[in-house]
Amino acid sequence: MQDIYRNTNQDLAALSDWFRANQLSVNASKTKYIIFGNDNAIGNNLEIDGVPLERVHTTKFSGIATSSM
Repeated sequence: MQDIYRNTNQDLAALSDWFRANQLSVNASKTKYIIFGNDNAIGNNLEIDGVPLERVHTTKFSGIATSSM
């Protein structure tokens, strides 16, 4: 499972670099992530530019409530 987090953090770093190169920005303090599935043993260790991302269990996409449970 740690490989998934390491690979995802590498992808997030590349994404952050792309945003900077294209004069865009990501507000990491407002960025959340959700895991769909039953794995509750996963820790919270995703980050963008050194800012930890918050894991949530529910969120809204275009006003539609979504839950990982």
